[in-house]
Amino acid sequence: MDKLYVDSSQAFSTSGNGTLRISSEVLVKASSASFSSGVVDFMNGSRQEFQIANTMSLTGNAVMNGISNGVINCGSLNIQQGHINIAEEGNLEVFASMGFNMGGSSTLNDGGDRNAVRVDYAGTNNLDLTGNIRYTGILNILQANASLGGSGEIDGLVISGGPNVNLHGNFLANVIAVYAPNSTVNMVGSATVRGAIVADRFVAGGNSRVVFESETEELFPPGTIGFGDEEGQEDTEFWSR
Repeated sequence: MDKLYVDSSQAFSTSGNGTLRISSEVLVKASSASFSSGVVDFMNGSRQEFQIANTMSLTGNAVMNGISNGVINCGSLNIQQGHINIAEEGNLEVFASMGFNMGGSSTLNDGGDRNAVRVDYAGTNNLDLTGNIRYTGILNILQANASLGGSGEIDGLVISGGPNVNLHGNFLANVIAVYAPNSTVNMVGSATVRGAIVADRFVAGGNSRVVFESETEELFPPGTIGFGDEEGQEDTEFWSR
């Protein structure tokens, strides 16, 4: 298939174990979107855009491949058992106004470029990344509590304006920073952060660890990763819908 255009007030869904290939443009506007199994291959096409009023979900090991220029604008993104893969030199921006969750052994840009994916979450419901998930990219949380647990891993950057960032279980955050200057960062169990932690309050217990090996200014000089101006003043920008 060359192009896929959907403009509907109803739900959009795919199912079955086959492969849907779309070589050029994708634009899906719907009340909800469900990918319950199978593969959708965007084949490094020119554009992939989803405008979903409510929930977009991936279950049943559904796979999205070959995203090159992607935008997901949704109420909630729920990846309970699915995989989203970015094309080489591709990028994906996710704007979620009500919820963002990953579970099972789901992956989002696993092993990819940290700068290729950015998730902006503006809702108040708790953000949950649990299970054995893998996420590579920037995670920007406007106001919600964040729970990062299980045996999952995040590789990139975590920015939070919410009250709490909780790392528990055997979770690994291999990050430039957990940047939460007005939040409490809690670590329990065997959670590990490899990178900097910027927090209003930091609490660690159990076998949790923080491993920090580089100078902060070398990792994120002012103005280079979305917060801070040229004079080093805090200037965090969050997306809101």
